[in-house]
Amino acid sequence: MLVPRSVAVTLGVVSAEALVAGLEADVQLNTVSGDVVADGLTGKLTANSVSGEVTARGHAGPVGINTVSGDVIASGAVTKFDVDGVSSAVMLDASGIPDVVGVNTVSGAVTLRFEPDTPASYTVQTVGGKLQIDAQSISVVKGRYTARHGQLDQRWTDVRVNTVGGDVSVLHTVRS
Repeated sequence: MLVPRSVAVTLGVVSAEALVAGLEADVQLNTVSGDVVADGLTGKLTANSVSGEVTARGHAGPVGINTVSGDVIASGAVTKFDVDGVSSAVMLDASGIPDVVGVNTVSGAVTLRFEPDTPASYTVQTVGGKLQIDAQSISVVKGRYTARHGQLDQRWTDVRVNTVGGDVSVLHTVRS
């Protein structure tokens, strides 16, 4: 289906795959077991999934995803990243400085990657997951762990991750 770039879209699939690309408006995607891909969107993206994978590639704007067991992959100039999942693996590859990154999961692994100079404040709460922040690996974290990267005097990313047993990796890319 073709729609003008500036039209807000709500799309739902049950067991089919879907691709939404190039829109410059708010998009809501709903899936039961089919994978959905949002490619090159600008605007607010919200998605709900039971077991389908949700991918936001080259996104500009806020992303909010609720999922049970479908994995979540996002990249681009994501300004806000909010994911709630049960056993979902979550991956964010952010460009720029997102305002807030929040992930809540029971057992899914969480990987967050930022540009080298992205200042950030981290709060990670876990019962039994392993934690890696850049080169520092913390094998036993029970409860709350906080850390900072860079100067938090102007603009920075507020990272909050809550997990019961999922491993958490927060990385900054290396300058080439």
